[in-house]
Amino acid sequence: MKQWINHFNVSRWVGVTLLCLGTLPLSLWAQSADELLEMHFHRGRQLLFSGESMEHAIEDFSYVLSEDFLHFEARLFRAIAYFELGEIELAKADALYARHLHEADARLNGVLGIIAMREGRYPQASDFFTRQMQLDPNNPQAYINRAWALLMLPHYEELALADYQQALERDPDNVTALFSQLEPLLRLGRTDEAHTEITRIIHLYPELTELYAKRAQIRLLLGEEERALADYQQVLRLITESEFDLMLHAMRGIASIYLSQENWQATLVYSQAVLTLTNEEDAEALVLQGRALLGIYQTTGEADIFSEAQRLFLLAIERGFLNIVYLERLLHEANADYTVEFSLIEEVLE
Repeated sequence: MKQWINHFNVSRWVGVTLLCLGTLPLSLWAQSADELLEMHFHRGRQLLFSGESMEHAIEDFSYVLSEDFLHFEARLFRAIAYFELGEIELAKADALYARHLHEADARLNGVLGIIAMREGRYPQASDFFTRQMQLDPNNPQAYINRAWALLMLPHYEELALADYQQALERDPDNVTALFSQLEPLLRLGRTDEAHTEITRIIHLYPELTELYAKRAQIRLLLGEEERALADYQQVLRLITESEFDLMLHAMRGIASIYLSQENWQATLVYSQAVLTLTNEEDAEALVLQGRALLGIYQTTGEADIFSEAQRLFLLAIERGFLNIVYLERLLHEANADYTVEFSLIEEVLE
């Protein structure tokens, strides 16, 4: 299902039985105008929840609304379909109109909350999710939603963590709540507790690749480089074709660990793998490779190696790496004869 359904469990909220109406004109099935209206509505729901066609779902809901302008669920579901297509203003208009019809609906408040999140209106999103919780207090997703909004606001980590715990009281195996609670724990400096939780989650869901990547990050915070390295390597063993970005993340992580261990050759191998896969578009990998070359240069003193590191840093800047002063400092530390006259800043300005 689409991202909307994944975030808000709309199909579970509604609990629909989908009708297999096929592609024939509904007028051939319907016996009356009311029955035709109902069949358009059911087919729209089927298209929405299956993710088969948001455009056709909108057409069905629009037909229903042309005949019954006050049809609450057609209005609500069309808002979801519009959101899926990236038509945020149309989704918002439908959701707000639906609110005039029936404000006391948990699903609607969840919809309004995610629209507010998309627009960056985090306090309002939190209010909508609070209302969702009030209307559907046994739904763990409502607590997950509000925690998500609270984490976008400063100093609400404790409340967000409490919401995740409320979600887990209602659904102890909810993988979204289990995983997401790590963020407030880390922000609160409770790194050991976060490590304990992520390890427990991995025991429950050993097939989820992203869990190992997250634990690697936590282990780096704890100074456990070798164990972090093992987790990143596990990511590469479990990775699927659809997890390309996660694969790149793991390779960068491995390269960074080897760099900190001054294993220059291994750093070059993994950073080059990222560059090969991204057609040299990955700024972080360019910096990693440049830093490894500077490590080699400090041992060999070969000018060509230093020049190549400088070239890679310039390319990283072109690819969006912003901390030019940091790269300047690395070059100065590696080569005392490197002067501002020939600096990266001068090159970029030209």
